[in-house]
Amino acid sequence: CTFGFLGSRYDWFQFEEVKIDGVTFKDVGGKKKSWCGSESKVKPSINISFDKFNAANKGKAVQAFGTDALILNNSLQDPSYIRQCFSYRMFDRAGVPSPLCNFAHLKVNGKDMGLFVNLQPLRKPFFKAHWGKNLGNLYEIAGENMEPWANERLKAGMDSFKDPEDTSLADIGKVMNAFSDTGGSIQKIQNGIDVPA
Repeated sequence: CTFGFLGSRYDWFQFEEVKIDGVTFKDVGGKKKSWCGSESKVKPSINISFDKFNAANKGKAVQAFGTDALILNNSLQDPSYIRQCFSYRMFDRAGVPSPLCNFAHLKVNGKDMGLFVNLQPLRKPFFKAHWGKNLGNLYEIAGENMEPWANERLKAGMDSFKDPEDTSLADIGKVMNAFSDTGGSIQKIQNGIDVPA
């Protein structure tokens, strides 16, 4: 488990068939998650993308489950399996927008992989449900990625940087600069992001 890699650590694989509660999907994308808590040779956490290899799966999945992707966490750090869902439900009751969370029993090629935490991906459907359609730019950033030295790793993990000539992180750069500036202030941060009053 190392943190110095750039981009995606694992490749996407094409699952010939995926069945969920009697609904069948063909040619579904699956990939091991790469954060250290997800690592396992026996029971890895998994990202599922219904439309990765078959665009027709997207509408079918959204209609059936309200999402075109799944996050299946192995919960290796929590043998009780309840901390993640319990925490998100507490946040939700406190008025903090939180992903939906429940459980999935997974079988792969007939092999019982056991219980997984099924977490709603923090993607456009989640954000639109809580904040509407005008989302602006969205970033998923680990704490260390707020440092200027981590710009290359941040860009490598972002789908929006398809153009190798695009070296700008203009809007998030304002926030990074405000945090790294020893004389930083809430005013400088507000210049880069929309902070609710």
